[in-house]
Amino acid sequence: MAMALPEVKPLLGEPAPPLQGLLWIKGTPVDLAANRGTTVTVVEFWATWCGPCVESIPHLTELQKRFGPRGLAIVGISDEGPSTVREFVEKMGQKMDYSVAVDPTGDTKSAYMDTYGQRGIPCAFVVDRQGRIVWIGHPQSELEKTLEEILSGRYDLAVANEQYVHERLSMYFRNQLSRRDLDSQSMVELERETEEFLARICETTPTKKRDGRLWLFAYAINESRVKNPKIRALAVRAMDQRESHDYRNVMITHVYVKALQRAGQTTQALEVAARGYRENPGHSGFGLLYADMLEVTGQLAAANDVRAKLPPPEEETDAPPRKPSETATTSTLSSERGTSTPR
Repeated sequence: MAMALPEVKPLLGEPAPPLQGLLWIKGTPVDLAANRGTTVTVVEFWATWCGPCVESIPHLTELQKRFGPRGLAIVGISDEGPSTVREFVEKMGQKMDYSVAVDPTGDTKSAYMDTYGQRGIPCAFVVDRQGRIVWIGHPQSELEKTLEEILSGRYDLAVANEQYVHERLSMYFRNQLSRRDLDSQSMVELERETEEFLARICETTPTKKRDGRLWLFAYAINESRVKNPKIRALAVRAMDQRESHDYRNVMITHVYVKALQRAGQTTQALEVAARGYRENPGHSGFGLLYADMLEVTGQLAAANDVRAKLPPPEEETDAPPRKPSETATTSTLSSERGTSTPR
């Protein structure tokens, strides 16, 4: 079968574009070539009108204070007008205590954001001491952990690239599922892409991350408008290929039940919902899921009976916390941290 998924290029580890043609508003101008061998640089793209960007500023300031003595330089770059940025920076004062620049032509922003397929801001690029881009993401999503690993020599670029490729393909997959212009040929291609993406998850994902990615894959299909039976069946296959199923996690169980139901496997969906309800008798989420499936299968009286026995939310039996690996994260199928699309 011909490859259907796009190839992710460039990968992490490529030389960072120079920071040229910038107007420096605050702090020391950053020269990546001069920093090579001594300094780790965070190049962050932001805007004054972007709420998530503004929320990230105190965190970036704290990172500069914490890691600056160990060789970190942070620069925030906006493509807004100099007067707008200067006024904002002056109002922020010491709350925004790192280098800030304006990109009048947008060339630097394009060299980073467009080249690496990044659409939302804030977006941070970490440039290591060798002048390579080694991490891309939201400033409040694992940037601190990444900087600690890089500065202490423990950062694994191969692991980072595996995660980066998966995140890029996940974004592409979500976009394909949300398309409204799918004709018959496009649907055939989407079937192939979906099957290939599932195979890639199973074959290339580290064991400790695989169950979470399979869950997110099924979740994306469940939440899409796609009614293709082959694609819906792949959501079930993904859940079935997980190493284990935690019937005490309502989010995981809900995705499994809905995947089965939408794939036409109503009896199996009812069985899974029933087991979740039996193992979590004081949890309204499991109870409502089971009641819904009873109603779907025509057992209205039984469904009403289950609903009548459910405790009010404030009396609900505590359920174990969700595992981070089982819920949406940065770079996968959810809106990790808030981002804004540049205007």
